[in-house]
Parts: sequence; C-alpha cells; structure tokens
Amino acid sequence: YIKLFPPAGEIIAVSTVRVCRARTEYMAYGGPPGSAGYWNYATEELVFYDAQVKEKGKRSSDANTFIVLYHEAFHQYIHYSAGEVPPHSWFNEGHGDYFSGADVVGSKVRKIGVNPWRLGTITRAVNEAKFVPWKDILRFEQPEYYRGDRVGLCYAQGWSMVYFLRQSPVVAKHPQWSKLLDTYFNELKLDYARNLALLETQGRKDDRRAKAEVGVASRKYALEKAFEGVDIAALESEWVTFMSKLEFKR
Repeated sequence: YIKLFPPAGEIIAVSTVRVCRARTEYMAYGGPPGSAGYWNYATEELVFYDAQVKEKGKRSSDANTFIVLYHEAFHQYIHYSAGEVPPHSWFNEGHGDYFSGADVVGSKVRKIGVNPWRLGTITRAVNEAKFVPWKDILRFEQPEYYRGDRVGLCYAQGWSMVYFLRQSPVVAKHPQWSKLLDTYFNELKLDYARNLALLETQGRKDDRRAKAEVGVASRKYALEKAFEGVDIAALESEWVTFMSKLEFKR
C-alpha cells in the first residue's frame, strides 16, 4: 500500500481491526447484508470475520478470509493516505480487489495474482460485450457504482481495470497509460488539500456537507488531469484484448 500510495501526510492513526468469530457474529455486529467485511470510516474500524473453510479429509483454507482482509485493509489505508477523501469507486474498490489477489509469504508480498471472485463475472461481460463503457464507469460516484442491477458487474470491472492498468505489458510501455493511476491519485490528494485549506479560511473546515462537495469536485479534477488527452476508446479496446486472454492460475 505504502509503495504504491505514498500518504498525503504522516499517518498517526491506529488501524483498528475487529475480527468476528463467524459470520453470525459479524452480522450481529452490524455487517451489511451480502458483505464479508467493511471499513467504517466514521468509527475508523475495519470489521470482518473468520471465514475459514473446513472440509473433512482436506486441509482447512483461510483464502476467503484473506481476500476480504486485504480488500478492506486497502480502504482503511487509503482513507488516511489520501487525506480522508475517497477516490472514485472504480479506483477504490478496484484496488481493494486488486490487493485481494496478494500472495503474502511471511511479511512480503510475493506477487499480486488474479482475484478469483471477480474474474468469471467480468470475463463473461467482456465476451458478451455487456460491460460498462469506460467513459461512463470512470465517472461513477458511489450510488451509481452500487446500483442494484449492476453492482456485481461494477466490482468485477473495477478490479479488472486496475489489474489491467497495473499488469499489462502494453500499458507499462505506453507513455500516457502507464501514468494514469499515479497521476489520478496524486492530483486527488493535492486538489483535496487545496480545497480543505480554502474551507478552513472560510471557517467551514468541520462542515461535513462542504467537505463532501469538495471531495466530488476533487475526484472530477483528478480524473480530468489523469485522462487529459487519453484515447479512452483505444484504452478500453486494449483492456478487452487483455481480459479475453486472462486466466486464473493458482
């Protein structure tokens, strides 16, 4: 997290994590329906549960538990790293799912692999040309991303977009595409800090509504700066090619 997303300032917060014994305890604590974990920015607490799979005659697996942990831990980290402004959902949820593919050995990340929860959904969408156009999903605010009839697709596509931008050899060699994620994040941090400073001069630094409004403005600004001059249709076409060849390998 720190290597890819240098913090806007010193992080002094204590990262609180609550691990529930099982899903029933997690739901009783307030887990959202259909979720396996969540980051509560209001209480600054990451909550998930032990989802260990135990089958008779087989070795127990913690894979699903860590997929959730690595995803939610990214949300927890980025909250502080970005200066407490959430990025666009494709970037935020996409990176959460990107880090869910981490293969951690000891204290080191050996590699970032494919997220097994998302690959099937987005592969079908790409093959059937039923994905969300990049020009649209890039601009989705959270309510649009979470719309009931497409939230699963948006999550899968957000993951695939980030995975593509970080893993594609074609992207790595492209002078514009290779800088998109870094430019977006850096511009978001800088613009939000400028906007917060302006609110402070107006005596509104603790005005939640005003902070939410400048957050939207900063996201738009960062997106415009990152994708300025970028042929989004060409980028989308290369993503389709990349995803059509992607497979899950253990």
